[in-house]
Amino acid sequence: LDTAAVDQAIGHKGKANGGVYQFSISRAETITDSGMQVPASMGSAIAINFQRTGAGKAAITGDFVLIASEVNPDEQPRLFFMHFWANDDAVKLGRGLKAALDKMDLKNS
Repeated sequence: LDTAAVDQAIGHKGKANGGVYQFSISRAETITDSGMQVPASMGSAIAINFQRTGAGKAAITGDFVLIASEVNPDEQPRLFFMHFWANDDAVKLGRGLKAALDKMDLKNS
């Protein structure tokens, strides 16, 4: 898996963990529940995982953490979690993920 190309395609840097290349991308907003801050490490970060499947392809899975305006703009702000999975060319998948990430308000990496 060409991790440098995947990093460039997504616009964030991942980390190798066993046979999986992982991204944890924090939202720019401070997330709170009942007045208590919910840090990225407690599940409020976007999770993206790549696993090489051969011939330049990778399987991907993860979860996007979305606010209402990113899902349906006429609802009150709430977080939504969207699970995804795919298997294709790793850089192509990275570019698709980048297109989704570009529509969100994220912290700079």
